[in-house]
Formats: sequence, C-alpha cells, structure tokens
Amino acid sequence: MSRTYHVVLPDVEYFERQVLCRTGCPVQTDAGGYVQAIAEGRHEDAYIIARRPNPFASICGRVCAAPCEAKCRRKDIDAAVAIRALKRFVCEQHGVDSGHFDLDTVYPTAQRIERAKLGNGRRVAVVGAGPAGLGCAHDLALMGFKVTVFEAQSMAGGMLTLGIPQYRLPREIIQAEIQAIVDLGVEIKLNSRLGRDFSLASLKQDGFEAI
Repeated sequence: MSRTYHVVLPDVEYFERQVLCRTGCPVQTDAGGYVQAIAEGRHEDAYIIARRPNPFASICGRVCAAPCEAKCRRKDIDAAVAIRALKRFVCEQHGVDSGHFDLDTVYPTAQRIERAKLGNGRRVAVVGAGPAGLGCAHDLALMGFKVTVFEAQSMAGGMLTLGIPQYRLPREIIQAEIQAIVDLGVEIKLNSRLGRDFSLASLKQDGFEAI
C-alpha cells in the first residue's frame, strides 16, 4: 500500500515559524530578539526591536496579556521567560516613559523619508482613537500619509483610558505614547462622532482619499 508524505523544504519563513514567542504575538514582535539583546546588555537595541512593530510598547510592558509567554518554549523546562517584564524594563530606560524618547532612534530619518514616498501626502481619515485606530494612524503617517483621527469621546486612547484603571496603567504613559504618534504629524479630532458630527460623504468632500 503506497503512502504519501507531506514534505517541507525549510526556508527562512519555516524557521521563523518555529519561534513561537514571536508567532504568538498579535503584532509579531521579535520577543526572542529583544530578550537576547537585554541578555547581552544592549538595552537600547532591545527597545528598538520591541518598539518597531508596536507603537504602544510602554503600555504593553504593563498590561499586555503576554501571549508570547504562553508560547515560550522555556516553560516546558521550568518556567516561561518574563518577556513582558523585560519589555517594561527597556521601555523605562528608552521609551516614552524614560524622559528622553527619540523616535529617530527607532525609525532613522533616512528610512522615514524613503517610506514617506508611499503616501505622498494623501489624506486619510481614521475613525476611532483607540489602540487600533492610533496604531493604524502611526503606520500610515510613517508611510507618508496625512492622517486625521476622529474620536467620539473627549479623550483619545479608547479602552486604554476608558477601560483600564489608572493604578494599572498611568495616564501619563498613555498620553506620552499618543504624543509620539501626534509628533509624526497625525491630527486627532475629539468629540467627533461618525453619523452625528460628520459622515463618510462629508469626509470625501473634504478631500480624504481613504477612510
């Protein structure tokens, strides 16, 4: 009786899939990369690795559910690496909560100029200034789009500010993370509810090319 076998030829993506702490992260943060950098004493490099795919690194270092730790292979030996705590450690040294955060360190100016050619100044509207909306605005701004975020509430942050108590997540950390996004040229309009204060049609009339 003949049998068939599924054969996989290992490539870069194959080996990346074996790094479970990375694949377990919703934004594919290279957790193993920044943990290794910390072990080698390269704390700023570790922060850069943690921050590049995630504009809310300092927040995640405090309140993330840490799916990376749930996937950590080390737990099969004794206990998972304290990945979230290590992220908080480097964020407190080099992140927005350090007092000397520098976005150019994470995204060098030359790289930002090259990426900005994609958007070429086109206007994009984002509805909702929660983590998803602000993360979207962050990435679009880096790509050169002119982004305006419309938020129905009187404050930005969504569930970060409305759902997580202050003793778990200090409000100044949230504001510092948001300010880093605003510094990219993102505009946030508060008290602006879709269907009440503006419509999709009015956005298009105002020159927004995408919503």
